[in-house]
Amino acid sequence: MSDTDTCTGCKHCNAKTHLSYDTTTMCAKMRRGHPCMYCYLKTSREEGFRAKAIIMDDVYDGWVRRMRPGTAKRVTDTGGLRMFAFGDYLRKHAKEVEKFLADCQARQLPVKAITKVVRFVYDWHDHPAMQLINVSVDNLKAGGRSPITLKTALELRKNFRKVRIRAVALSPEDLVLFGKNKRVDVITLNHGRNGFYNFSHDERDEAAKAYPGRVCCVNSVCDGCTTLCGLNAR
Repeated sequence: MSDTDTCTGCKHCNAKTHLSYDTTTMCAKMRRGHPCMYCYLKTSREEGFRAKAIIMDDVYDGWVRRMRPGTAKRVTDTGGLRMFAFGDYLRKHAKEVEKFLADCQARQLPVKAITKVVRFVYDWHDHPAMQLINVSVDNLKAGGRSPITLKTALELRKNFRKVRIRAVALSPEDLVLFGKNKRVDVITLNHGRNGFYNFSHDERDEAAKAYPGRVCCVNSVCDGCTTLCGLNAR
């Protein structure tokens, strides 16, 4: 399925993660008119390239309960069913998140989240279904920096056992910077049409050799990835 495929009830389909849970495709930063400078959704909508539909507030319809065993195994093998591939946590959606996580717990389906919202860690870290939370940082300067700084991410990682630090490398220099910092668990190499450096497949392979076990989706998909969003990094 392509990135334009939107299922129903907070269920989204895409080529990289296969499935994701998103209550919205408009995160708080985008709603305020200040999305991340490398936002894939923003650039795809501007260019008309596999643009994701705008969904402000969705309601979870229980699709986890209907998930086929083979699909459940597939997302489990990649470290868990992903939360937030096309948006991020909004606290007003907490009831929908609670229903979703309860169904995941009932099915013994592990969940992983990738977020830039500190509140999400405090609200949901201890839920039994939550296996892993990646807090995402970047190296952009004033006006574009991630809402979670590296300092904050390190504090969260120290205090919450399920937290891992994910860094977005937007240039070869970023790759070296984050690669040398052993406290960064996962390095995501930019791969979008967003004005930043686009790492080739060969460069991904080289990065994986230089920083084994820490480079996200060397083959551009979660299936077969051994990094597992830093699951085993502690």
